[in-house]
Amino acid sequence: MKILSIYPNHDSAICLLEDGEVVLNWELERYSRIRHDYGYSEQFIRICLDQAGWRISDVNILCINYDRNLAPRIEGTRAGPPFAIPETIENYIVNFHTKFLGHEVEAYAINHHLAHAASSFFTSPFDTSAILTFDGGGDRKNISISRGTGNRIEDFAASEVPYLALWWEGMGTGNFGFEPMHVMDPGFASRQDHSPGSIWCTRLGPGATAARRNRRSQAPPAPSLS
Repeated sequence: MKILSIYPNHDSAICLLEDGEVVLNWELERYSRIRHDYGYSEQFIRICLDQAGWRISDVNILCINYDRNLAPRIEGTRAGPPFAIPETIENYIVNFHTKFLGHEVEAYAINHHLAHAASSFFTSPFDTSAILTFDGGGDRKNISISRGTGNRIEDFAASEVPYLALWWEGMGTGNFGFEPMHVMDPGFASRQDHSPGSIWCTRLGPGATAARRNRRSQAPPAPSLS
């Protein structure tokens, strides 16, 4: 069984699986050399298949998530996949058939947050686990909870928590000095600056930053490569 998985939104990536084993897992940015590169690229798909020694006709299953509501804010005018993909807002896994690179394939549309949960649990060392995901948003939700058992994810539920992304972004930029990864729309930065999370993290930020610098100054020097 050969599975091709595509994520064509921000930080686009492709994963190839054969009989449950990862053959290739590659982000578009590693090929294009454009950091956080995004969008659907037929050329990138073909190169990934070529790297694995696969032909289009070898693909048994296509898995994909494409959030039409999220994509325009991040991707501007870049085109999405050239075939229709069912929404996964209420139905978390949707089976469909489509013509893909000239071949008819069986496909599955996977909910954004279910994909996050699966990639975390199925690569973890745990046989059972509670799974919590949260991010900037996808399929009109930004948080999910589920239970992983063996090779299954059960009791999956996703929801929308107002300002969750702003709290998360505030913690990252305020406490740890991370740079914002995406500007999702022209009003995002101004909303972020006035979010409760950003205000809270601004108060903690200088102290956390100073502590981090202090730890760095006390760290032993890196070994020489010469």
